[in-house]
Amino acid sequence: MIDSFENLTGRESDILVELSKGHANKEIASNLAIAVPTVRAHLRSIYEKIQVRSRTEAIVKYLGQGAFDRNVAEFTRRN
Repeated sequence: MIDSFENLTGRESDILVELSKGHANKEIASNLAIAVPTVRAHLRSIYEKIQVRSRTEAIVKYLGQGAFDRNVAEFTRRN
């Protein structure tokens, strides 16, 4: 199941990290210097790739797969 997370782009991973911190779309957009519609487009792509239908499902699946620590470390290195 972790394979689905490995298929995410770098930006999608960044958004998923932000999402897991409880940030709203507007906060995610501001933190990543992108537009809110871009965040929504990335979220749709993330949901499709990891086969979920909501932010809550995405966060639960993400945290349940141990992906959080790996992606936070990667995000931190890039910022």
